Amino acid sequence: MRNYFFCSASLFFVFTLTTPGALAVSVTVTNPTEEAWKEAPVVIPFSSELASLGTLDLVLKNSDTHPIQVDDLNQDGKPDELVFLATVGAKESKKYVFSENTDGVYSPFRSHAGLYHKGIEGVGWESDLIAYRLYWDERNAVDIYGKKKPVLGLKQYAKPEVNYHQDTPWGMDVLKVGPSLGAGGFGVWVGDKIHKVSKVERSCEVIVDGPIRSVMDLKYTNWIVDTRRLALTARITMTAGQKWAEIELFLSSLDEKPVPELVVGVVKHEETSLIEDKVNGFLGRWGLQALGPGEKPKGSHLGFGVLVKPSQVVAFGEDAYNSYIRLKGEQVPAGKFTENEKAVYASYRIHASWIQEPGGAKTAEEYRAMLSSVAKLKPEIMISKE
Repeated sequence: MRNYFFCSASLFFVFTLTTPGALAVSVTVTNPTEEAWKEAPVVIPFSSELASLGTLDLVLKNSDTHPIQVDDLNQDGKPDELVFLATVGAKESKKYVFSENTDGVYSPFRSHAGLYHKGIEGVGWESDLIAYRLYWDERNAVDIYGKKKPVLGLKQYAKPEVNYHQDTPWGMDVLKVGPSLGAGGFGVWVGDKIHKVSKVERSCEVIVDGPIRSVMDLKYTNWIVDTRRLALTARITMTAGQKWAEIELFLSSLDEKPVPELVVGVVKHEETSLIEDKVNGFLGRWGLQALGPGEKPKGSHLGFGVLVKPSQVVAFGEDAYNSYIRLKGEQVPAGKFTENEKAVYASYRIHASWIQEPGGAKTAEEYRAMLSSVAKLKPEIMISKE
């Protein structure tokens, strides 16, 4: 179902045709890392094998029954990807068999995305563990809503009578972004400095709104940066059970000049620790930087960071407001939809952990370990018939 608003683990899996004529399809998920995964998102491109099952109302079965979500990401009326959540131990493999959903097993809604301009001043996306919002104006910075229990809350934050700067049953706003990129915002690098998305025409479209994952496109057209004219689409994907979201950037030049570098980063608050790993491509900041009720500064400890593809990194750096990573865009990967064939592409993840959330990081070392774990969740897909 399409939803429109003006304003989508290191994994290894194998499709197996267990009976001639494609009477069954199975998928094996392997965790090659030394860390156990809880509800790792598994994304499977739609295939002829899956089409042969004759229905999209499917579940996956092994010892348990696992609901799936089928998404039409390019909105052509045909399925593009399936997604489900797999719990896999370190160095473990699990096999799942696709079955018709005769028992009516469906996932509860554990992710959401939407535009709430009057309620939260922007677009928001959330899992049951954390929520993010991006100011839908010249600030264009990413903010964080911390949660003390698993729940969806953006629709509640957006109600006029709710003050999201106070403790609520759904959490609260825990970050002061100021003039920075916030907790994982994006821009371009022109004239030796960061340019946030400000002078621009904006539109927002929710492509998928749960239950397992939510996907939205933020489109920035006729973006003026000094003497440059650019266009940018940011596709944001949030999946249930995760504290991280994926952001894919498609940047193109409208003035026939070379496409500039992209830049992503986090706000640099005083008396916080920089966490940086140039080999694995992530940086973050940890410290007494979460707002308390009533926007009280230094209310509690908070960590947030960005994780990028190391091969795209131009440089790590800092300015007065941000710790950032400059990125060189690459060719748009096959299967990724873009309206401009000359666009360049970069993808990254944003992550945050509030000390008051269940399982929240308690120290800078614990938060670094969280970022390291998220950096290892990279898809490795192998498909075969047997």
